Amino acid sequence: MKFHYNIKRDIIVGALIFIVMMIFFCYIHPLSILDSDDWAFLVCRRSLFPEWGIWNPSRVLPEVLMPFLSAVGRYVIMPFNNDFFRSLELSYGLFFSMLVVIYALCFKRMIRKKLGMGYLSENLCTVLFLVFHFWILRGHENGNQHLFFSLDVTRYFFYTIPNLLTGSFVMYIISEDFLEIYNEKGKPIQKGIGLVLIYMCIFSNLYPAVILMAFVGKELLDQLILLIRRKTKLKNIMLTRWVYFLCFVLWIISLIYESSGGRAGSFSTGFEFYETARLLYHGRSELNAVCAAVILTAIIAAVIYLIVLKKKKVQDEEAAAFKKMVICFFECAVICALFCFVMCSRTKPQDITRGDLLFSVFFFGIVWGTVSTAFLSKRFSRIETVLVIAAIVLPLSLCKGERIYLEANVLNISSEKCREINEYMINKVIDAEKKGKTNIELPVPKTDGVGNWPFFGDMEWTMRDALYSYGFTDGKIQIKLVINKKLNKVFNIK
Repeated sequence: MKFHYNIKRDIIVGALIFIVMMIFFCYIHPLSILDSDDWAFLVCRRSLFPEWGIWNPSRVLPEVLMPFLSAVGRYVIMPFNNDFFRSLELSYGLFFSMLVVIYALCFKRMIRKKLGMGYLSENLCTVLFLVFHFWILRGHENGNQHLFFSLDVTRYFFYTIPNLLTGSFVMYIISEDFLEIYNEKGKPIQKGIGLVLIYMCIFSNLYPAVILMAFVGKELLDQLILLIRRKTKLKNIMLTRWVYFLCFVLWIISLIYESSGGRAGSFSTGFEFYETARLLYHGRSELNAVCAAVILTAIIAAVIYLIVLKKKKVQDEEAAAFKKMVICFFECAVICALFCFVMCSRTKPQDITRGDLLFSVFFFGIVWGTVSTAFLSKRFSRIETVLVIAAIVLPLSLCKGERIYLEANVLNISSEKCREINEYMINKVIDAEKKGKTNIELPVPKTDGVGNWPFFGDMEWTMRDALYSYGFTDGKIQIKLVINKKLNKVFNIK
């Protein structure tokens, strides 16, 4: 199979995807801070390594990345617009848009290298791949999730960003001779970047990390089967796949560290399998039946076609590569589904309906469905014609309705409203300090959340530290939150 790579074409496609994602995440649905957690992670409070016994011992990537991008917003973007909260939105949105571009291009490269896709087909399949992420959970006319959605900015950094990073890395591994990089062919810079990515993927969050670990586990399981059948030797496995063993060891370390944290200790003991299964069953209404049917149809049709080829004893390189990918995606999807179900049963059954938490399962399912479509489109020209129509019609159909997708905050209010509330609060604090006060009773709206979440008691110190760290106050003024129902009318909060 010949492989021709034209970086100029990827730059053009990447730029188009970036523009669309930037419009969506910077202007239509910006990532606006609002709750106590958002304020807490504006400031970096941890090292680049796991820390024993803290609230999130092993979640290094999100707790380092969010403060960094917040600082970029404050010191790089804010001098141009003089708006702190809008600067944060732009910093988060631009970075996230770029990450989606990398994610899409990794998929594009994978199908190009493994299936030998043509330029038009690979681009059409890449569009379909992204559309599935916005379509699969569009079960209602409004108020839907999408697979790039999280309930607040903090969860974007703790779940969605690690999901995209790990998914991109796994697709890169599949498309490249990754093991050869660490055996003979690799340059030092390639090896270094690869190890850094492995570290960031694993020490981000257990749910996104399972995307990588499912793939690694599947690869090591295949080698174990060969070892049992005496078709390989343990020494050979250790020498050629030591990087996979490293992944496994790091993952075990992250599990041990995470079990020591305050978050792990806050969950009840035991497993709630029945409740998790019940919630998962009722959560099926969030799925878009048409999208799920399209993905399943592509998968089934491709599998049937492989069976027909086998019966006719037709062998070719592309079919063999596709068959290997199908087995990989199936095994990884099963591993991820079992992991997510068990973890939710142990921690919080309600999370089983969250798209950002179940991303790993959707990821392998969507990749499998889209790769199946790509494989069939190369064998049957009429499918490519359907792809052209789908690439035009489906994105437009997603625009039907008002407030189609949820906003990235627990109150589901607009980014403009979030900025108004935040400006009101910090102006109160800044004015109090200018008047020489060392403490302030800060009025906040009344909500139905536990402890008046998202305006929670912890915000008293998270906001104080963030305002001081970014130079809005000269000292750490003491803040006491006071619920004021009148503000609900002022900001139109129900």
